Amino acid sequence: MSDTRDRTAALGAGVGHAHESEQHLAAIVDSSDDAIVSMNLEGTILTWNAAATRIYGYATDAAVGQKIDIVIPDDRLDEERDIRASIARGEPIEHYETVRQHKDGTLIEVSLSMSPVRGASGRIVAAAGFARDISERKLFQANQRIAAIVDNSDDAIVPRTSRTAPSRRGTRPRPGCTATPPTRP
Repeated sequence: MSDTRDRTAALGAGVGHAHESEQHLAAIVDSSDDAIVSMNLEGTILTWNAAATRIYGYATDAAVGQKIDIVIPDDRLDEERDIRASIARGEPIEHYETVRQHKDGTLIEVSLSMSPVRGASGRIVAAAGFARDISERKLFQANQRIAAIVDNSDDAIVPRTSRTAPSRRGTRPRPGCTATPPTRP
């Protein structure tokens, strides 16, 4: 009898530990800076973390049950179908840079990783997707390229906007420059 009680107590402790582990995992997913989304193989959203809400603008209750297409720009729908087909074949997608769309229509550059999710039978039943917003990194890289062009140019490069465009009146040619500014009638 004592042996049965010991096994029952051990089983109960194991269930408690499993529940605690599940809560711990849920907290990790919810506190991630990356959007973590799962969907079935037809593209219906099953889970949606807080970062997905921040990045894409849809609340969890508005996103779950919808097609993932709500965050896919129209010109990328074929890409998404290809990604789901790869997942269905068991092929993960790693650090794929692409574009997704915020609820307000703003395009967002993301690094996307997706993995197949297998059910108890071993059959692929869903996909887990991880998206990192890389818009700021892309902007920084573009600015670095522009700065390198300016730094390495032998010509004067002056930014021009409607507020800062220089007036042509009263300009003088630079030394060695023979061109004269156009005159206005």
